[in-house]
Amino acid sequence: MVLGPAIGVTFTAFWMIYSFDLLGKAEDTDPQSLSSAISQAILSSVLGLVVGVVGFFILLRGLVMLVKLKKQGLQ
Repeated sequence: MVLGPAIGVTFTAFWMIYSFDLLGKAEDTDPQSLSSAISQAILSSVLGLVVGVVGFFILLRGLVMLVKLKKQGLQ
């Protein structure tokens, strides 16, 4: 569950570094290239968060099912 957001943050950092490197090296900065690199950085964050949220709900569902099974076993 922690791995998805960690991967998202890692790729976000990578793409942001790439974006600022592009900005620093260019004499005449092309806003379209820069915004494309930044959007890729944000997309990787969103995908990492989606994986984390889905993983959380899968874990939560499993825990609820486990509690129900334990209650049934006690009765």
